[in-house]
Amino acid sequence: MQEQEKLIFHPISLDDRDWMNEKLREEKLEACEYTFANNFMWAEVYDVRVANAYGCGVIRCMGQRHVQYSFPFGNGDQRAVIVHLKKICVVYGRPLILYPITESSRLKLMEWFPGEFEIYSDRADADYVYTTEKLSSLKGKKLHGKRNHIARFMDGDDWRYEPMTQENIPECRRMAKEWETLRAEKWNEEMEQEIGVLEVAFSNFTKLGLTGGVLYKENKIVAAAAKEHMFGRYGSAVGAYLLVTFLTGFATISISSIAGGTSTVFGVIIHYALLFAVSVFSGLLSSGTAYFYLKIVTGHMATVNDVFYGFRMYSDKALTIQAWITLLTFIGNIPEYIIMYRMPLRMDASALTQYGLCMILSGIVSLALNLFYAPSFFLLHDFPQYSARELLSMSRRLMTGHKGRLFYIYLSYLPLLLLGVLSCGVAFLWIFPYMNATLAEFYMDIVKNQGRQ
Repeated sequence: MQEQEKLIFHPISLDDRDWMNEKLREEKLEACEYTFANNFMWAEVYDVRVANAYGCGVIRCMGQRHVQYSFPFGNGDQRAVIVHLKKICVVYGRPLILYPITESSRLKLMEWFPGEFEIYSDRADADYVYTTEKLSSLKGKKLHGKRNHIARFMDGDDWRYEPMTQENIPECRRMAKEWETLRAEKWNEEMEQEIGVLEVAFSNFTKLGLTGGVLYKENKIVAAAAKEHMFGRYGSAVGAYLLVTFLTGFATISISSIAGGTSTVFGVIIHYALLFAVSVFSGLLSSGTAYFYLKIVTGHMATVNDVFYGFRMYSDKALTIQAWITLLTFIGNIPEYIIMYRMPLRMDASALTQYGLCMILSGIVSLALNLFYAPSFFLLHDFPQYSARELLSMSRRLMTGHKGRLFYIYLSYLPLLLLGVLSCGVAFLWIFPYMNATLAEFYMDIVKNQGRQ
């Protein structure tokens, strides 16, 4: 080993970019750990340090349990660097860990230090590499999910691609903030680290020589977009509305006949217990309805059969979400139930007043729950990996700052609902599908713009 050479590690900085890139080009190592930008961006997380000696570069960082070093890169004396690293590790009483190594590096180690290193591969830490041909054609079953995801994104003419530049990086920052907000319940240290790495990349985008692209979905006014999406699709939407209305109406009427009279306390308890059960199970239809309108507003073909999607997928979470909403609704309606039970056969002005006040209270409770939990079933289909409790919490958080908008949308429905009444219910065949599509558009809009608040 040449005595004049010193292996002194220092924190990686932008001043190291040129010499590191030169040495990395000499070696042509195809692994993400052997790029200057990647090491610079993750420097704070892994305490990345670098050194330049013996005509080679070498990277030092903190692994899961020990300090680890990269295999020396460049056309210098790589063996001399490893010998030097072995001496450093002896002084500090720790094993020499070289990570990662390529096949060519493995062969060098076996030749230079036979029997001295234990070499193994960890498939869980391997890089995913796709050929250009596969990514451009997306052929085969393995890429079926990616193909469908891209097709869903490209449906319609409301998307565009732009190269990432200093001008649209602020928009990228807002997108990252939106991603962070939507995952607050699952937030962990690794996610926090990734957000920090993104910020380093954004702040040093030009200096690191990074390139990137940005995909856009144009934001549209909720109501106008809903009309646009519903055009030509009212047939299936009306069919779905009639089917759901028939099933829920049939179940409610059946309860009335099964439960019998409500003249006794026991009869009242049985009656409302069965109504509670029916309301909970209607959550499966609510889940299917949300799935149906999500398909419509994203430009996909929706069929009446989609309203049964909640019976096939995530049924346990749909039932739990609906059970919570129903429980809160029933608690808010207790005064109304008591008044109805105690109401005389011939109602006087006092009884009517009490009943009217209870009806207003029930309406307020129902409206408040909608303002908090309107996105719940939409979230279920976009984030099925979360539990029902997490989805409910996410819904409340997502509605922060948007309850006024949703309340205004509800108010805008009043003239339409009046029209439905005046038409003896016929107009409801078009009004309710339009309302559901508008709510789906509202959900899509607040998800896209959550990070901009």
